[in-house]
Amino acid sequence: MQKQELEAIIAKYRKLAGSTIDGEKAAQYDLFARHVENNFELFEEDDYYEAEEDLLNDFNEQESEIDAQWESMFPEGDDDDSITD
Repeated sequence: MQKQELEAIIAKYRKLAGSTIDGEKAAQYDLFARHVENNFELFEEDDYYEAEEDLLNDFNEQESEIDAQWESMFPEGDDDDSITD
């Protein structure tokens, strides 16, 4: 993707984060904007990323991996491994 396209996507999601009332949704928009910022060079150089949808797919894939790792570290209902014990 071109630099201008990436900058526009970052600005779009920052604006969405600032304009939504739903705090969880605002956090997701902000996380996505940061994801694009943190991977700017990769997205700019790699021909795989041609559209905003490609960036969203990459973001969602990474988020699901993080969720899976978190779940394996702290499974629900396992009181023996609870942080509060």
